[in-house]
Amino acid sequence: MTNRSLTKKIIELQQLGYEQDFFKSDYDELICLQLDQRFPLDAVEIKLIDQQYDFMSHSFKYLHTVDTDSGQKGIALSNDILTLKKKTRLVHWQLPVNQALFAGS
Repeated sequence: MTNRSLTKKIIELQQLGYEQDFFKSDYDELICLQLDQRFPLDAVEIKLIDQQYDFMSHSFKYLHTVDTDSGQKGIALSNDILTLKKKTRLVHWQLPVNQALFAGS
């Protein structure tokens, strides 16, 4: 089930230190829920990690990691890919490629 897969991915990210929860406000900033701090979009790096279909809400969810310039790390789960201003760094996360697979090509 996809919800289980999404939950597993969130737990994995939390174990990697992405412990805070973020959401994007209507004022083009991210808010850290636990710390009640606001971060302008040009002060964060957002990585799109995964997209999953959520059977509970019957919609797609987009999982992002958030790294702030001040060292806070967390997760943003949203119904859309987070919209960014021009200074914000959007990076797609890619798993490391096993170079041995390509050695014979």
